[in-house]
Amino acid sequence: QPADAILKLKTANAMDKAGRSREAARQYLMALRAKPDLRRYRFETENGQVFRDGARVLLEAGNMDAGTRWLEKAVSLLPDDVEAATNLGILFMKKKETIKARKTFEQVISTKPDYPLAYLQIGLLDQSEGRHQQAIDNLTRYLELDPASPNRKAVRKAIQEIRTQLQGY
Repeated sequence: QPADAILKLKTANAMDKAGRSREAARQYLMALRAKPDLRRYRFETENGQVFRDGARVLLEAGNMDAGTRWLEKAVSLLPDDVEAATNLGILFMKKKETIKARKTFEQVISTKPDYPLAYLQIGLLDQSEGRHQQAIDNLTRYLELDPASPNRKAVRKAIQEIRTQLQGY
């Protein structure tokens, strides 16, 4: 029964326990694609990549809450995966959970101080919260770390607009 998500999930759990994690990861994702409402606790794995990739599947299916929870699990299992953590911070920003977003971006920066996207995101968060000088500092740091960014014109424009706002105070 190739479309049976529960069977795929049980197969993946057995493969994972047998040390066949790469094959298990594929089965886990096929199960989740077939049945996106599968509960996370039924995935008997500590493979953070399964949760990271599963989050992507859930987010693409429009399930932001479950996708966020899965990405949180992935980040807890893969603390050095700054891309996953940055994406989690972005999800927190979209959900207006700015304290969690800031904490997540700060953790990314402490893990990898030369990761440009974390500075971009925390700079945008600073800008939205009216922390003008911090926004300028973080956006400038982003441009220093990624001078060839396709966003550089927009970021420079944002910095200029923030400076204009500061002059108006």
